[in-house]
Amino acid sequence: MHKMKLKLIVSLLILSLVGCTNRMENDTKIVFQTLSDQILTRNSLFSTVQPFTFETVVEETVLAKQKTIYQDPADTSDGLYWIANKVSNGSPKKELNYYRLTYDMFGNLLSKTLIPESTEIVEAEPTIYEYYGDPETGSVFFPTKIWRYGSNCSGCYPDANGYAGTSSGIALGLHSVRQADGTWEDGITYEGYYILASSSKLPLCAVVEVSNHSFSGEGLTPGVTFKAIIADRGVPENTLDLFIGDEDNLGLVRMTNSRQRPKVTIIGFGTPTKNSSGQRICEFD
Repeated sequence: MHKMKLKLIVSLLILSLVGCTNRMENDTKIVFQTLSDQILTRNSLFSTVQPFTFETVVEETVLAKQKTIYQDPADTSDGLYWIANKVSNGSPKKELNYYRLTYDMFGNLLSKTLIPESTEIVEAEPTIYEYYGDPETGSVFFPTKIWRYGSNCSGCYPDANGYAGTSSGIALGLHSVRQADGTWEDGITYEGYYILASSSKLPLCAVVEVSNHSFSGEGLTPGVTFKAIIADRGVPENTLDLFIGDEDNLGLVRMTNSRQRPKVTIIGFGTPTKNSSGQRICEFD
């Protein structure tokens, strides 16, 4: 009896196992993902990349401009007493603030924080010019006077119509100037530059900027810087003469303040040469 019960139990177990096997074969199989080489490589990369990077930067704020000092050098044996050349650029008064920048692993800025007690104040250093220099780009001088003259001045030797030539070869009329290509244009400028006479100490065709002046008329405005060329001679050292067209009509360009103290800065040098017609001109790059 016991043997028959045992055989029956064994038979039922066998049938149960066979049924389970068939159901598993008919059901959807579950696939477990394996750890591929790609995943390993990505995990390895993440393990070596820092989640954050840091950088320190400084920001400057100008608090005050530096002063400009004009002084005599230790040796005054060379150069022109009225020409000043820069010997030190100087620097303005500045506030320096140091910041800590934080970036994520993709380079995105996360934060910008002022580092405590990092602010510095840098005092100004003056810009220094020394007199007794030679004329060069950047040289500065303060003419004691800028006169006015026309093409019919007593020393200009004009023809019957008031036309005269300058030391540089540029021809002038009572209200016209011959340009570099040989054509005449109304006005008192040559290639857009006003015309100045100087002493022989300044090279012909030198290009200058004139500031802090009081001239008004013919496109000039008091206090507004204008550009000019040295194209003529006939005045003492440290003075200039501005061409205004007609000597008999100085009101074309008026001086609104006789106590002006103009500043002249040399900004370049043209080349005295001749045009295709053989006329003497100033040529600029």
